[in-house]
Amino acid sequence: MEHWIYLQLLLDYGCIKTRQVIENIKDISSVSMMSDRELLKLGVPKSRVEKRSAVTLDKACEIYKQCVDNKILVIPYNHKNYPQKLKAMDNPPLVLYGVGNIPDFDNRLCIAVVGPREISEYGSRAAFSLSARLALSGALVISGGAVGGDFYAHNGAMSVSQPTVNVTGGGLLSGYLKKNKLLRKDILMGGGFLITEFVPDYVPKAKNSFFLRNRVIAGLSDAVAVIEAPEKSGTLITAHLALEQGKEVYALVEGGAPIQYAGCRGLLQDGAKPLTTPKELLADFPNYKVDFKRLDSISSKQMKNLYEEFLDKQKAIVVSAAKKKTQRKTAKSPRNWTRRSPSRSR
Repeated sequence: MEHWIYLQLLLDYGCIKTRQVIENIKDISSVSMMSDRELLKLGVPKSRVEKRSAVTLDKACEIYKQCVDNKILVIPYNHKNYPQKLKAMDNPPLVLYGVGNIPDFDNRLCIAVVGPREISEYGSRAAFSLSARLALSGALVISGGAVGGDFYAHNGAMSVSQPTVNVTGGGLLSGYLKKNKLLRKDILMGGGFLITEFVPDYVPKAKNSFFLRNRVIAGLSDAVAVIEAPEKSGTLITAHLALEQGKEVYALVEGGAPIQYAGCRGLLQDGAKPLTTPKELLADFPNYKVDFKRLDSISSKQMKNLYEEFLDKQKAIVVSAAKKKTQRKTAKSPRNWTRRSPSRSR
């Protein structure tokens, strides 16, 4: 394990030479002892070889121990649980880190449902409903765990008691996305899975971290459904990466022409399909087992009730959190004692 982590640290995340390096490796345990010349011959970029002094096998061992101590799964490229879908990428993650129940990504229809952080009420309902129906059919809903569209997608799947997968943009111990800490807890309690290529304490340093995360979302998925996307939305990154990987992309275009759907209309011009009904999307993947009876088992009224129950729960959580915050502030504030003048003796 530690030798794969060492190579991951050496190449850094998303290295375009990853495929070449993997194909040239004969013994992973020998990489840390190679000379600069041997590493260059292996395919490691010169810029990374020049920085190899900052990467040590001891550091890789520390990371592996950190994972063991915190019950984080370590899934290197050669592991039996490493998704074959990711191996089709030019720059696949060398190591994956996960918590929860790892699903069978390769033998199950995986659909990424994504949307922007700032999402409309219509988009929220659409992400929730689509994810719930896809999950009921047996598809695995994948998203990025962010606030907004991702949040509603994950919760849609969980509303029908189905697991969901959160591909995170930071390390699993980094405190990344504190606002959605409760979401990640719910995902694990619901039998889902948190997965990332970043070492446990990695904190996103730039937008590139989210580009890297999005390529993994696209790589794990057979299709990407874009619920809502303005013209310059980061959500479009996942969609375009999926198109580049030869995956199916579906875009929801709401009636009229609101600015929230400008990106979705652009995707249709780039080769995406219009997102109509879950049944039509699922019909495009006849090689996977899909339960259409379960898909139809929930009525529109029942779905509406599920969504409203979910909103009520979220409101209760917000109220409870605000109340606890007020109580903490009150407990920390000094008591307002009234100073009295000393009485004179007579």
